[in-house]
Amino acid sequence: MATYSVWSMRPLCAQKKAVFETIRRARFETNSRGLATIVKHQTRVDENIKEKLENKDVKHKRHVGVQGVGTVILPKILVKSLKNYMQGQPVKQLQPHADAMARYLWCRKRPVEETDIKKQARGYAEKLGVADIDEDSEIEVPKESKKKMTTVMKKLKQHLYNWQPIKYDETKSMTYLLARLAPNYAVTYRVLNEIKKRVPDFRPQAVLDFGSGLGSTVWATDVLWKNSVQQFYCVDTSKDMHNLAEDILCGGSKEENKPYLDTVFFRHFLPIGSRVTFDLTVSAYALLELPNKQERIKTIENLWNKTDQFLVLIENGTFEGFLALMEARDFVLAQKEVKEQSVDGEDRLQEERNRLGLNTQVGHVFAPCQHDYACGVLNKGTKVPCNFEQKFFPELLGNSAVPSRERFSYIVLRKGDRQTKDAHWPRITQPVMPRSKHVVCQLCCANGQLEQATITKTKHGRDLYRCARTSSWGDLLPISRSEGDMLPVTEPTKSDNKELLHSIEMNEMEQSESGLDDKRTISQEGQSNEQVNEIVAHESPVERR
Repeated sequence: MATYSVWSMRPLCAQKKAVFETIRRARFETNSRGLATIVKHQTRVDENIKEKLENKDVKHKRHVGVQGVGTVILPKILVKSLKNYMQGQPVKQLQPHADAMARYLWCRKRPVEETDIKKQARGYAEKLGVADIDEDSEIEVPKESKKKMTTVMKKLKQHLYNWQPIKYDETKSMTYLLARLAPNYAVTYRVLNEIKKRVPDFRPQAVLDFGSGLGSTVWATDVLWKNSVQQFYCVDTSKDMHNLAEDILCGGSKEENKPYLDTVFFRHFLPIGSRVTFDLTVSAYALLELPNKQERIKTIENLWNKTDQFLVLIENGTFEGFLALMEARDFVLAQKEVKEQSVDGEDRLQEERNRLGLNTQVGHVFAPCQHDYACGVLNKGTKVPCNFEQKFFPELLGNSAVPSRERFSYIVLRKGDRQTKDAHWPRITQPVMPRSKHVVCQLCCANGQLEQATITKTKHGRDLYRCARTSSWGDLLPISRSEGDMLPVTEPTKSDNKELLHSIEMNEMEQSESGLDDKRTISQEGQSNEQVNEIVAHESPVERR
C-alpha cells in the first residue's frame, strides 16, 4: 500500500508558497544578522523627544521624524475650477490618451549621449568587421562596408532609447491635465511639506517654478504658506500649457473671472538678471525633458545661482529619474569642493562670479539624504532607485474613493553649511517591516552608509520600538547613538558618484541589445506604437510639469 506524506497531499500552490516562505525567512535571517548594526542598550530614542514621549505630549505615531502627509486631496477651490473648465471638454474621449501618456512619461529616460552612441556603434562595427564608422572620415568606404554600416545603424535604432522631445499643444495639455495634475500636486505637496515641518520659520516670499506646466507648485505652495508668497515666477516653453494653467487659476476661464492669485507671472524664459533670486526654487518632472547632459547641468547651475535658500528637484521614481537627480546632487556638492580648494579668493573665476552678483554660496543636501557623502544606493551597484511613495485620490473631481500611489524621487538642496545642531536622524528608505516582537528598517544614515536595522523593545527600549513600528517609508527615525555604535565614516573623494554613474550608464549600454524601448513597453500594456505616436508626435523641447 502506498503511503503519502502530509507534504505530498498539499495542493501545488500551497507547496510553492511554503518553499518561497522558507527561502524568504532564510534570506531575511541572514540579512538581519549580517546588517543589523544597532547595538543593544547603546541605541535609544533621541533625548530631545524622549521626555515628550514619556509625558505623552507627543504620540509615538506622530513623532517629530514623521514626514508623511496621508492621502492627499486636491484643494476645494482647485476642484471647483476644474469642474468649471471641464464643462464641454471631451474628457471621456481623452481619458484613454491620458492613460497612455501617463505610462509613456513613467517610462521616460534621459536622452542617450552622443559619445555613448558612438561607443555602442563601434562595438557593433567590431562584431561585423568594420574598421571605422566615422561619418566625417574622407576615406572612401568599400561597398560591403557600407552595407555593414547600414546594419550597425539599424541595430542602434532598434536597441538604443529613442528620446523624442514633447511639444504640448492645446489637446496634449488637456491630456496631460487628466494624466498628471493629481499625482504632481500630491508629490509636490509632500516634498514642500517636509521643508515646512523641519524649518517652521521658513516662509518664502519669492518662488521660481521651472517647468511650471499646470501650476501644481503654485497650488501646493499656496496651501502650505498661505498669504506668504508675494511672487510666483512660472517658467514653461509651452504657450498652451501656460494658458491652461491660467484658466485654472481664474476659476475655469481667464476671460470671465479674476485670478485666484494675482501674484503669479507666466514666462517662457528664466529671468535674465543675475541679481534676481528666489527663496524657493522648484523643478519637478523637467530634467528628463532636456535634450542632453550638458543642458541639464547648465539648467541646474542657473537654478542654483537663482536660489537663496532651497532648491527642490523632483522626478519619477524610476532609476532614470534617480540618476538625473544624482547628476544635480553631484554638481552642487562639487561647487563646495571647488570653493574649498580656492585660497584667499585668488580664484579669478570665483572673483568674476562674485562681481556679477551670482549667488555662489555653497550648499548641502537637506533631504532625503542626511549627509553629503557618496550615495549609498549607488554604491550598492544595483539598479534599484532611492524612491518614495505618496497616496492621492486620482479623480480630479473627487469622485474616486480608492486612493492611488505615486512613486517619486526627490532631492532638496539648501544654501549654506550643514548645521551641527540639526538632528541627523537616519532616513527610512524602504517600507517598514513590522514582525513579531521586532521591527526591520532599511536606513540611510548620516555617515553615508545603508543599514538594515532590527529593533526590539527589550534591546532598544519601548519608545524607540514604538516609534519604529509606527513609522513609514520616507520618515526620519529619531535615533540617539553612542560613539561606539557609529559606523566608520567614509570620507568622500572627488567625483565619487560621477564614476559610479558613468559605470552604470556603460552597463546599460552594454545590455541594451536585450532590451526594448519604452514604446514597446507601452505596446505590451495594450497600446500600439501608432497610439503613442499620436500623443508624442510633432514635438519640440519643453520643460513641463
